[in-house]
This record gives sequence, C-alpha cells and structure tokens, in this order.
Amino acid sequence: MSKIKFVSVFVLLALLLSAGIGAAMSQNSPPVQDNMCATVAQRPLDADFQPGVQEFIADTYLAHTTEYPDPNEPVELLRLYLEGRQLLRKGRVEEAVEIFTQAVTEYPQCRHAHAGLGTALWQRYQSAPVESTLRSAVEEFVLAAEIGLGYGKVRYTHRIAESLAQLGEAKKIDEFFFRALQVGDRSYLTHLHYGQALAWLNDDRAEKWYQKAIGIQPEGNFDAQAHYAEWLLDQGREEDVLQLLEAQQSAYYLRFLRGVALERVERVDEASLDYTYSADFTRDFPVPARYRIERS
Repeated sequence: MSKIKFVSVFVLLALLLSAGIGAAMSQNSPPVQDNMCATVAQRPLDADFQPGVQEFIADTYLAHTTEYPDPNEPVELLRLYLEGRQLLRKGRVEEAVEIFTQAVTEYPQCRHAHAGLGTALWQRYQSAPVESTLRSAVEEFVLAAEIGLGYGKVRYTHRIAESLAQLGEAKKIDEFFFRALQVGDRSYLTHLHYGQALAWLNDDRAEKWYQKAIGIQPEGNFDAQAHYAEWLLDQGREEDVLQLLEAQQSAYYLRFLRGVALERVERVDEASLDYTYSADFTRDFPVPARYRIERS
C-alpha cells in the first residue's frame, strides 16, 4: 500500500493565528433512564448527562466542547477512556489498546469507547504501518462518528478522511460524508475535510468542497484558505490563488503561498514582500518541498 503525502503542519499553524471559534453547548436536563449505553433507538436526543458525569469531567479535558460526553455515556466508560488516553501519552500503546478494547466490549454503543480504540490503533499504525491496523482504526472512528451523528454532532471527520484516502477507499469516503453532511452542523470543517479527502485522491470535486467550507465561514478561515490555495498551486492555477488570497494577509503561511503564486507568474518584487513577511515562520517551519523554487 503506497502512502499518501498528506498536507503539512503549516495549515494547522495558520489556523492558530486566527481567533478560536466558540461552540454553544445545550444544557437541557431531562432525566436519563439507564446508566448503561442506550441503543440508537433509545437515545433521548435532548438528554444531558448520566448520573455523576458532570462532576467527573469537571477537571478534565472531557469538559471541552469537542470532547463533551454523549448523554448515554456513564462515568465508568469515561474513566476507562481517560485511563487509555493517559497510557497513550506515556507511549504505552498496547496497554491502551487493551483498555479501549475492554471499553468497546462493555460499552459498544458509546462514542468515546470506539474513538479511544481508533486512536490507539492509529498510534500502533504509526509505529508499525500494517494496512489491517489502519483499516481497524478507521472502522472504529467511523463507528464513533456514527454514534455522534445520532446526537446531531459531527466528529472525527479529519481522521476518517485521512485514513480512507490513504486506503484509497473513494466510495467509503463519499458514503461517510454524505451521511455526515445530512446533520445540521454549522461548522465548515466537515466540508473542508471532505475536500481534503478528495484532493488526496486527486478528485477534482475537491474544489467544490473547499469553496463550500470557505463560504460557510468567509472571514478568518485560514485553514480552509490554505488547503484550497495549496490545491490551486498543485493544479498550476496561480492566478486563482492571487484572487483567493488578499495582498495583506495576516497569516504567515497564507502570505508564503501567495508569494509562491506571485513568483511563479514572475511578479518577483511583490513575491519578495510576502516572503519577507513570512521569513521567520518559514525558517522555524520549513516549507513543503513542492513549493520550493530553485534559486528563488
């Protein structure tokens, strides 16, 4: 299996230069009937937490919006999840796999159980790249995501996009994102990650989804702009990059990409201004090799 060369860390760093996007959290509190994980059909979509969960997560990162427990997740499951993540931070991947396998066995309808196992298998794959491990990891992420969709939340789209693209599973990418896009999620990320998956597979439909991602959040959407600009540069469409990226970008990596486009169309003096602006950034974080211009 050949590995795809995925987009570099610079896009994420560009995003760090923008203001964080807050997400509202519903706090409805009807009673929850069962301390075990409910089936999809039993899920009360407006439920809050299982007993004791709010107190348990108060001083943990599970209180963060992106990790917020689902209404069907009990304290016991969340304790296993945090234990497994701690093992992963210590590099004890196989022990973490065992913990998360136990979590999936005991709580098969809980999102964090599958997400934890997917993460552990993904880390195993990084140190021993066996295709079957990657397939197992993405299966767990898809299961976790589908549970989240049942609660109106779209999760794990980047990891699913990256893994399925690396496996060359174009049909599964379309199927998953078709389901994910049915959820009334206002985030641009689902559209962006679909675009990335298609771009990694050299599918021209990527442009449509990059444009949709930017359309959902036109201002300050540095990561979507960066991925789209990279895609345009890879297609040899430098003039379109210049239309996409304004002359006075505040994000260093976007200014660098604009400089590449300007230099390619022989507007060297203008390119030098963008390169100067982003010089410190590109010294600390060397740019992707495909954007290095000989004797630039």
